[in-house]
Amino acid sequence: MKQLRFVQTGYLFGITLVLASIFYFFASNWQGMERLEKVILSLLLMVFMYAVSFILSKRVAKHPFLSNWSLVASAVSFGVSAALIGQVYNSHADSYWLFIVWLIPSLLLAAITRYQPFYILCFVLGHLAFLSLISPSGYDMGWSNSQEFFLYLALAGANLILFLCTYKRWIHSSFVLYASLILFNITAVYLTTVHEFHSLAWLMNLIYLLILGGAFYYFIKIKLEKGVLFILGAAAAGYVCAKGIELMAEFFQELFLFLQLGFSALLVFGAVLLLKYISTHPMNAFFRNVLIICVTFVATIFAVSAIIGLISLLTGNLNVTFLFFSALVVLVIPSLFFKWPPPVRYTMLSTGYAIQFLSAAFNEHIYYEWILLAVLLFGMMKIKVPGIQVMHFLLLNLTAFMLFRNWTHEFQYAGITFLVLNGLFYQLKIALKETRWTALGVAFGYFLALAMLNDIPIALYVIYNLFYFAAATAMVWFANRNQLVVEWYIAIIFWFLFVAYKYYDFAWDLLNKSLFFAIVGILFIVCSVLFDRKNVMDEGQKHFVKTKWPAILAVILLQIGIISYQGAANENLLKNGQLIKLSFAPVDPRSMMQGDYIQLHYRISVIPDIAQQIHKREKVKVVLRKGMGGYYEYSGYYEHNGEWNRPYKKLQGDVIINGRYDGWQNVTYGIETYFVPEKTGQNLQNENQAAFIRVSENGNAIIEKLEKE
Repeated sequence: MKQLRFVQTGYLFGITLVLASIFYFFASNWQGMERLEKVILSLLLMVFMYAVSFILSKRVAKHPFLSNWSLVASAVSFGVSAALIGQVYNSHADSYWLFIVWLIPSLLLAAITRYQPFYILCFVLGHLAFLSLISPSGYDMGWSNSQEFFLYLALAGANLILFLCTYKRWIHSSFVLYASLILFNITAVYLTTVHEFHSLAWLMNLIYLLILGGAFYYFIKIKLEKGVLFILGAAAAGYVCAKGIELMAEFFQELFLFLQLGFSALLVFGAVLLLKYISTHPMNAFFRNVLIICVTFVATIFAVSAIIGLISLLTGNLNVTFLFFSALVVLVIPSLFFKWPPPVRYTMLSTGYAIQFLSAAFNEHIYYEWILLAVLLFGMMKIKVPGIQVMHFLLLNLTAFMLFRNWTHEFQYAGITFLVLNGLFYQLKIALKETRWTALGVAFGYFLALAMLNDIPIALYVIYNLFYFAAATAMVWFANRNQLVVEWYIAIIFWFLFVAYKYYDFAWDLLNKSLFFAIVGILFIVCSVLFDRKNVMDEGQKHFVKTKWPAILAVILLQIGIISYQGAANENLLKNGQLIKLSFAPVDPRSMMQGDYIQLHYRISVIPDIAQQIHKREKVKVVLRKGMGGYYEYSGYYEHNGEWNRPYKKLQGDVIINGRYDGWQNVTYGIETYFVPEKTGQNLQNENQAAFIRVSENGNAIIEKLEKE
């Protein structure tokens, strides 16, 4: 089994890096290929990966996961092809239609195979589509407050339904189970914000509290689910804190702060009584721990904000020295030495530490930090409770980092120091396992920050990145070999974070990164093949590619049809549309999937006499006429709902273009995005450019080229 896990990890890394290589290559918008060549190449790569999946299902019977993973990789490559269509024909960057088009065949594959990675892919694509709809790149959808409310309500409802479906085992995916529950609670808490949604939020508060209360009752009294219960506890704590902050913003005065402090005390007192009740009834200890964590968190937030706010209002200023030593004497020291009930002890301790830390952070004297460091070290050795020791350890890291910054502001020195210290702490095994896991995560966090530095010599940049990649890879294999589950999750998360972050790393060209990832990915696959010599059967998975190939083939044909249709339609418009020239002003961002682009704002984007009764996102047809310098300008005529703003008679040379009203006299035409080779967008901003647009007979437009004047 160890060899199988070793081989699986190698194949996973290899397939991931090859996919990243393909993605980075097309995102670089390399100009060595024509647009049709790029589209055909992406289609061929997608078909090739599907073919590999089918071949593996026939020839490599001992490893079903290989053909299954290859099928997932093929579905991802379809998304790359769809994104490429948008890039070469300059559609909107990160359009929600891209994710919907990608989502549809992925849903079909998920239904056919019932394979968990497809469920995860669909979940991610669905939420990316929503985010792109609610807040697209480059332009404003102009949602009203009520429209935004119902969109988020639909998102919350969809996640709640997904949670129920996965909980009932209609969908088999632990990731979707927990992720949908987390996103439901985040969205629902946002919908309860009165400042954002006014009267609708009051109703949402009632509904959410009923759902939360019912969920707590079910998962405590009827069927205990530890992961679900922990998320519900965190959601309840987050909700209470959000309401407290909302009320504080509305009623920031002495009386409210006294009430807030009193609520914190009542919360702790209620938790103590509840813990006594639990101790006399047969209830799971896990609920007890969740209760302590949530009460400590909420009570600490309320107590810290109330104490600091009251002192500030009553004295007129904040005496940090008084705050620091009062917290030490009144809160921290008694909590360390007296074994009070956990909610009381831990709330006082965390409140005292929070006040001390804030006081030290906003004080120029270094000895505050030394005192806090000594107290934290003592507290960490004194209290051996896992959660409290982790809190001590994290505060130790933060305080020590503040101390280090007094000597140098060069992050790389601090990063190297704390990387080594946290790595040694993990390796020495001198603390609880939970604290060691935290040390490993912190060490990787510092290492990733070092790999993200750009303002350093290129040699150091290469060293940090290569060593980080090697360390993360080695840790994944080490954890896999020794069955260290938590360490494996930490290392694999940071490994994937590195691969994903490299897309936004401007110190290294996407084309070069594509080549590097391709070489390393192929090496991983070759090494895995060489190690994979024993005839080890993988009993945990099925060869669904072999058994369900007719349905999968139908999805492949659908994907090929989608890409072919989009490419053919755009090529037809470029070939037969009427050519017009427009002036514009560019902006240079980077798309999530399609590389660098410039956002074009045309002179025709502003229609000064557009009627006030036209609502946002409504369609209009705008008449353009050739003006000075051969540029087409707004002629003064537009059509809305079949009616012209004034009597119009078409003249020779008039061009009618489809647009959408975005409010504030702005109209978008679907030609506002132009994808460019990496790092060339800034040059285009500094040059006078003209955009040449093809407009079809039905008014649809596409960018043909930009040309220097």
